[in-house]
Amino acid sequence: MIIVNKLGASMDIKFIKYDKRYSRNFYELNIEWLEKYFDVEDYDRSVLGNPEEFIINKGGVILFAKLENDIVGTVALMPTKEKKVCELSKMAVMPKFRNKKIGQKILNEIICISKQMKLNKLILYSNRKLKNAINLYLKYGFKEFLDSIEKVGVGMNVGFLTGHNKIRRVVMNLDNREPTVEELERMKNLASKAMDEGAFGISTGLKYLPGNFSKVDEVIEISKEISKKGVMNEDIISTSLGLKGIPALAEELQIVRDLFILEYSGGKLHIPTISTKKSVELIRNAKLKKLDVSCSVAIHNLLFTDEKLKDFDTSFKVNPPLRLASDNKALIEGVKDGTIDMVTSDHNPINIEQKKIEFDFAKNGTIGLESAFGALNSLFSTKKTIQLLNNGKDRFGVTSSIIKIGSKAQLSLFNPSKNYVFEKKHILSKSKNSLFVGSKLKGSVYGVIANNSSSIKI
Repeated sequence: MIIVNKLGASMDIKFIKYDKRYSRNFYELNIEWLEKYFDVEDYDRSVLGNPEEFIINKGGVILFAKLENDIVGTVALMPTKEKKVCELSKMAVMPKFRNKKIGQKILNEIICISKQMKLNKLILYSNRKLKNAINLYLKYGFKEFLDSIEKVGVGMNVGFLTGHNKIRRVVMNLDNREPTVEELERMKNLASKAMDEGAFGISTGLKYLPGNFSKVDEVIEISKEISKKGVMNEDIISTSLGLKGIPALAEELQIVRDLFILEYSGGKLHIPTISTKKSVELIRNAKLKKLDVSCSVAIHNLLFTDEKLKDFDTSFKVNPPLRLASDNKALIEGVKDGTIDMVTSDHNPINIEQKKIEFDFAKNGTIGLESAFGALNSLFSTKKTIQLLNNGKDRFGVTSSIIKIGSKAQLSLFNPSKNYVFEKKHILSKSKNSLFVGSKLKGSVYGVIANNSSSIKI
């Protein structure tokens, strides 16, 4: 095709598809463009240096604009995970041929090719400072994504992450090896510092340099450091509140590790206070394998979800955190079918100075002894409740008392059918940090007779 530049000189532009002979042209055209307007990432250099591997072999297309014997421009179609959708990328024109409508002709040609490929959609990424390019894209029917979603309306969903690749590069440059103990510690410290400065978590990209030199264990160790900063369950609620999350995966990975060790070495294992649906499944499968494993759940994880944290009430800040309704359901089913062997009050008295402060800095924990029976009895039968509260004795070798003339009395006195609202007046603990305050409970404890003494509430 023939185009005419501003000076009136004619240029015979031909379009050719990728050939190894032009791989250097593809690299140099794009590097010049990227270095001028953007920061060149290692991944960019990898793609540009290996176009066959990253584009052609994946079903993509690279097109060149040729003037006589010179390659003056290029563009690529890169397949995406979405079927029949490609990214229009790596579009560049030699500097001295810019502003001569060559980019326009390249864009027109690649759109024609995309139609021949029967693609449903083309996407591209650009920078708003490239106004001429933006205008060209709009002219050819592209629509700005941000403009489209602004018309529809969306909720804010933004969180800044610290990058594993960046942390590794700072500590180890581009070394293709495992980190030393000292280097791993430096990476963990950098991740921790990033969280203190406002990051919500860590991003990983093991296909990028230098992350692709890493082993999963390295990422896990750094993620463990990140997890120390979490204050609630990681999900929609944590994002909307702007609070750092504790992912269910953190618990589940630890359980997987411990179960693997148990299966390999034998022995006996108890996992306290599980909180996720997947954790229940993992332990259920382990028991089917006849592994000697038991577990417990905190009573509050059966009844409350992370929705309770919308008011930033630190009474509900516990560890493991309150999860989702689907987790509650799975935990209750796990109790019913015996996957979960016992329950615990997870009683943790905390003074008011450590609870009535900013949510991020408040200590984890709730008291639970005074509410344990009433809360559990509201979910299960009285017989099941008593069983769950006593199952730990057999597992841990605690002698159970018997009701018999001459035996030492170890008795609990209660009314299993009394319904009431749990209030601070029902709390005997000096600490009042209970998340059950205001909850409807079933079953009231009158007192105990134990150790040759009694405590009876009249």
